[in-house]
Amino acid sequence: MFQIPLLIIDLSMIIFFVFFVKTIVPSISFISDLGVRGVTSLYLFEFYNISPSLVIASTFTIWVINILIPVLMGTLVLIFLRNYILNVASQKYPYPNPFPLMGKGFYTR
Repeated sequence: MFQIPLLIIDLSMIIFFVFFVKTIVPSISFISDLGVRGVTSLYLFEFYNISPSLVIASTFTIWVINILIPVLMGTLVLIFLRNYILNVASQKYPYPNPFPLMGKGFYTR
């Protein structure tokens, strides 16, 4: 996808340092994570004369795949789960008594 003319060992070393800096520098939110990752990548790829637009595009693409899409999917799951729980809780005992031998203390109709 992104044609970066570097050896695999150089790319591995740069990626290692990007994740190392990401681990060391605290990020408050997932958006600041993009800034830390982008600035570190720009700084490290500058030594190899790689185009900054190529570095930013690849950094943003990886951030979208690894961070943004899972955050959005998890948000949708939590919204649907919350609505389902509130819908079930609004009904009065929609399920039969799961403890029939325990008496009427748990579920009374």
